[in-house]
Amino acid sequence: VSKNATAIINFNGKVWYVQGGAAAGDGRSNTPLNALTSATLGGTGDFIYVMKEVSGTTPGSITLQASQKLIGAGTDLNVPTVGTILSIAGAAANTPMLTNTITLANSVTVDGIDMGTTTNTAITNAGTTVTGVNFTARNVTTSTGTGITLTGTGNNVTMTLTTLTTNGATNGVALTNTAGTVTINGGTQTGSTGSAFNINGGTVSLTYSGGITQ
Repeated sequence: VSKNATAIINFNGKVWYVQGGAAAGDGRSNTPLNALTSATLGGTGDFIYVMKEVSGTTPGSITLQASQKLIGAGTDLNVPTVGTILSIAGAAANTPMLTNTITLANSVTVDGIDMGTTTNTAITNAGTTVTGVNFTARNVTTSTGTGITLTGTGNNVTMTLTTLTTNGATNGVALTNTAGTVTINGGTQTGSTGSAFNINGGTVSLTYSGGITQ
C-alpha cells in the first residue's frame, strides 16, 4: 500500500554569504554574492554574513528586513544565537568594508563591519520608525554623506561606533524623535554645513568622544 503526501519544510534563519571581489554567486557559502543589494536580501530573521573581501571593498546598499542580522567577519557569527548550530570565529583583521547605505528595520542586528560611503548616508531608517535596533561598527567614514540619520517618530536604537568621520556633510549625525543610546568613541566631524550633531526631539542619550572642526 502506498500513498502520496506533501511535506512542507520551512527554513528559518537562513545564512546568505557575501564576499566583495569574489565571482558572482548565489549567496551560498561556496558561491557567495559579491555585493550587497539595494533590494531586500533573504527574508525576515535571516542572517547576512559579509566575509573579508577577496580584493577591494564590498559594494552595494542594502535595505534590511525585520529581525535580520547583518554580521561582518570582524565578529563571530553564531546561528542561531541560542543553541548554536553554526559558528564562525571573527577577527578584527577580517573586518569587511561596506561602501554604501544600510537601511534599518525593526529588531535588526548589525556587527563586525567597517563602512566608507563617501557622498552617501551610511546608516538610515529612510523615515520608517525602527525599534529594537542593535548596531555595532568599527570605523564609519563618509565625505559629504551623513553618518547616521534617523527621522520619523518613535525610533529606539542602541548604536556603538568606534569612530565616525565626516567631511562636509550637512550633519555628522541627525536624530529625530529617537530614544535609546548612541555611542561614538572617536572620529572627527569636519566642515559640517549644518550642526555636526542635530538632535530634534526624543530622549536619546548621545555620547561622542571625537573632534569637531567647523
